[in-house]
Amino acid sequence: MLHTNAQNISENEEVVIPLFNAGNKIWLEHDNKKADVVLIPVNLDRNRYVLHILDESYIESSNLDIKIEKIFVMGYPFGWYDNVNNLPITRIGHLSSPFKVPFQNKPFMLGDVQTHKGMSGGPVLMYLKDFVTIDANGNRTMNIGASRTLLVGINSATVNWPIGNETVLSGLIIIWFPELILEILQQN
Repeated sequence: MLHTNAQNISENEEVVIPLFNAGNKIWLEHDNKKADVVLIPVNLDRNRYVLHILDESYIESSNLDIKIEKIFVMGYPFGWYDNVNNLPITRIGHLSSPFKVPFQNKPFMLGDVQTHKGMSGGPVLMYLKDFVTIDANGNRTMNIGASRTLLVGINSATVNWPIGNETVLSGLIIIWFPELILEILQQN
């Protein structure tokens, strides 16, 4: 369902996005088969639908001084959403591992957010206000009054910890780095 009127978000239209063409998958995968991120090419009329495009500026974070921050995950838990206004459910939590540090040398971080089935693949975002930037010389600047939304990554799954002969749900989620999106585009 896509919005067709920015002034009245209850006006929506169903759009079917096929996953196969003549029996062949159309999604794009990363060369690293362990990365749980795929892209699905879509061709949408930008004049017909209300779209907010997340470009590379939402991913670029090399000059930001970010530690453990509040994050929010958007999705459709158990397929549930505001079907009148066509809006997803948002869950709020925190990063559980340091920002952009590969957890166990893999291209993801951990987050502490309660999610449910149907939220996998949803964006993990961070709203920064009065954030700190670092220049090429290592000088820090406080950007008072400035705000920015950052795509932290893509929600994948809840982490299960093996403990002895059991597997225990940790309540933590895997957040794949958003750079994987750019890499998939480059590889395909």
